[in-house]
Amino acid sequence: MAVEVKTDSSQFEAGIPKLLFDAQIHEAGWRNQYVVSSDGQRFLVTAPVEKAASTAMTVVVNWASELKK
Repeated sequence: MAVEVKTDSSQFEAGIPKLLFDAQIHEAGWRNQYVVSSDGQRFLVTAPVEKAASTAMTVVVNWASELKK
């Protein structure tokens, strides 16, 4: 989120918060799920990795006996 801040008067004035970008930040209890670059122009955000589809596995037991047939 970003908020415009006015400092030209003797009082602090904050504008309406605006969404900067959509990020999937999860409440997983981790600290520092994002960092801001030193120039304030970029963000590095941790993101979930999509799970790969699982592949079925077939286990053949006693396969050596099948070779004798």
